[in-house]
Amino acid sequence: MSYLMKKLMFLTMMVCSITIATVCVSAQRVNVALNKSAIQSSDYDRNVFPASKAVDGVMTGTGNDFTHTKDGSGNWWQVDLGDLYDIDEIVIWNRVDECCWNRLQNFYVMVSEMPITSNSTENSAFSGPSSFTRNFPNVEIAKRGKGRWVRIFTNNGTMALSLAEVQVFGKPAGGASSPNSEDNPATILSSQANEIAFSPDGRTLASVGNDKTIKLWDVASGANIKTLSHSVGFAGLTSVAFSPDGKTLASGGGSGIKLWSVASGGNTKTLADGVAGYWIDLAFSPDGKTLASGGDSIILWDIASGAKTKTFGRINRRLAFSPDGKTIVSTGAEIDIWDLASGTKRSEVSGSRSSAVISVAIAPDGKTFASGTYIGPIKLWNIASGMNTKSIGSSDDLRLSVAFSPDGKTIASGGQTTIKLWDVASGTNTKTLSGHSGGVISIAFSPDGKTLASASMDNTIRLWRVK
Repeated sequence: MSYLMKKLMFLTMMVCSITIATVCVSAQRVNVALNKSAIQSSDYDRNVFPASKAVDGVMTGTGNDFTHTKDGSGNWWQVDLGDLYDIDEIVIWNRVDECCWNRLQNFYVMVSEMPITSNSTENSAFSGPSSFTRNFPNVEIAKRGKGRWVRIFTNNGTMALSLAEVQVFGKPAGGASSPNSEDNPATILSSQANEIAFSPDGRTLASVGNDKTIKLWDVASGANIKTLSHSVGFAGLTSVAFSPDGKTLASGGGSGIKLWSVASGGNTKTLADGVAGYWIDLAFSPDGKTLASGGDSIILWDIASGAKTKTFGRINRRLAFSPDGKTIVSTGAEIDIWDLASGTKRSEVSGSRSSAVISVAIAPDGKTFASGTYIGPIKLWNIASGMNTKSIGSSDDLRLSVAFSPDGKTIASGGQTTIKLWDVASGTNTKTLSGHSGGVISIAFSPDGKTLASASMDNTIRLWRVK
């Protein structure tokens, strides 16, 4: 193996920060982890260094082609292969930049047939810890056994974890189901997307992705009817939202915030440029006069003038307006409920700190909201009191996205490769939609509740008939 190839296969585990560029698992030297669902213990910057950077097939380990966690003890990165495999070998690739190649020290690798919920040196795939040196930027681990989940974690103080790529070589285990099996027919749109949204009339689906474009799709035919170029900034788009009247579209991410005319496709306003910060999520107020953006803080924008009207809050991942427009719920390390008139926090949801909350949805009646975490059940909360009223689903499932049906009777949750539909009243799983081969990071119901759209890390969007 050449020195360059060794560099490409070099994986680093850090004590103060975690950065991964790609993780791969292969049967007959085929990478079965490519574009699979990956998560990490924390995000230094989710837009620039997400856990998915370790499963995107880019193996340079330089620039921004790696993952990165925050500082902290016990940092980890994990991939779900989507099915059970007989694993022969795991190859870990490290970063190769001068800055941080030496951060991957004292690391362990775990392989499990069940979801991994904690770090364990006793259940590691090989005797550790292991470390990298400057001239040998890859580690090859012989592993004979079955597994679906692969975790890399450090036991080295409070440094972050940083990885360039991880490859796993093997073959499907006997009796394992196909990761591409499909229980329900769906229209498949071939496009990488970080978020999706239906137009108010349900005829159009909007998607945004890492290529800094907004794509508009005809729901009936699945055709791409328009592509808008959001070229400002240095990173991809993470959020898209239609105004309540369906005439305006908002897009945001590391490339700033822009407003678009749906009819003409023209850019009508630029609210923030790509150097002003990260705009992780966007939401229109029910009256369409205000746009809320989430990121380093919550900012309210006047749609007519394009001016900031209020700034409050802290770093957050997702936000949602209540139907009456008086409240915003935002998620991050915890869940905050904000009064819009004053911009003050009405309450911090009790008990939400145990796991980072990465998705939120408010019920149509405005009385309840649902939250999803990296691993854990869906939780329902009373929006007035901030009290947890119900937990739905298993405590070891991944909840990358949640959405209420328009009638409020069903909750959809996007997980490692599937979408599950839940009856809100009873908490029972009424249907499981299979077909994706990567994490389902965004889901949305059509306004009539008959169609569910899902965007996955497998670089597809699917439209499911659920009624």
